[in-house]
Amino acid sequence: MGDITKTINDMKISWTSLMPSFLRTIKPEAVPTLKSVIVGGESMPLDVLNFWRCGGRQLIQPRARLRTGARGQHRATLGFASLGVNSADCNRLVPVGAVGELLVEGPILARGYLDEADKTAAAFIENPVWADKHFAHHAPGGVGSRRFYMTGDLVRLVPDGNIVFVGRKGNQVKLRGHRVELGDIENQA
Repeated sequence: MGDITKTINDMKISWTSLMPSFLRTIKPEAVPTLKSVIVGGESMPLDVLNFWRCGGRQLIQPRARLRTGARGQHRATLGFASLGVNSADCNRLVPVGAVGELLVEGPILARGYLDEADKTAAAFIENPVWADKHFAHHAPGGVGSRRFYMTGDLVRLVPDGNIVFVGRKGNQVKLRGHRVELGDIENQA
């Protein structure tokens, strides 16, 4: 870790992107120029979050995906820019308080998976029946063609309008910081 700390200091880096498990190995006071850290790719343990925030650093979790080790009274909120649908039927929005699959939409949404039309069709939906009726004001161009990515994250919309991460849909697990699809392992066995 000494090389990373030295590089951050020598280059006076103020922004970087790191995984929480790697961030845990660096002390904030060892990198005084580092003001903002984009974190992602795995669970964000509450102790790492608190340790770095106490140092006055800004932690940014991009996209909709958020993993947290928080338990009990702590909750990981995703903010207002996403919504949940019934995980069995993407044409049905879930009511406040119910668990649904997180969808994201925006101008930088991927076109799909390279050379994997079936995987793209399973992960992206276009023009769900509720999109223009309930969320036309959120569309980049207003009413019209709408495209959403189904993240596989299960979330709950709470009364204050925040979205709380609940878990993952399917058989994905984390192994040493890498997302592993258990079905892929089963297919190889």
